[in-house]
Amino acid sequence: MSSCDLSRACWRCKFWGGLVRPDTKHSLCSRLNASPVQADPTTGCDYWEPGVGDELPRGWAPVGFRLERHNGIWGPPLEPLRRPTSDAPERPHLPCEQFAFDQKAEAAAWRATGELLNRARGG
Repeated sequence: MSSCDLSRACWRCKFWGGLVRPDTKHSLCSRLNASPVQADPTTGCDYWEPGVGDELPRGWAPVGFRLERHNGIWGPPLEPLRRPTSDAPERPHLPCEQFAFDQKAEAAAWRATGELLNRARGG
């Protein structure tokens, strides 16, 4: 992967703390109050400062580090969002019908709340 820019990689930073394990792609940060594990050490972070490793060749990576190509989105692909379906009737569009609909919905909500309170009280 010669096209990957490693100029601000964690191992070039003065806070570089090594790899979590020799066969991993996560690194340790030794900066005070920092998150101890960096998930993508190839890009560094906002607190990156040049360190001893900054003098290494541009494409150098620590022994055991696996450079993997990713598209910037972590985790499995998600399904597209769908509108939730409901069995509740749709609210009417006419104002006079909306008022009656809202009154019935509010009465049903208070009735359900009363039933829950009675059950909680042991009734």
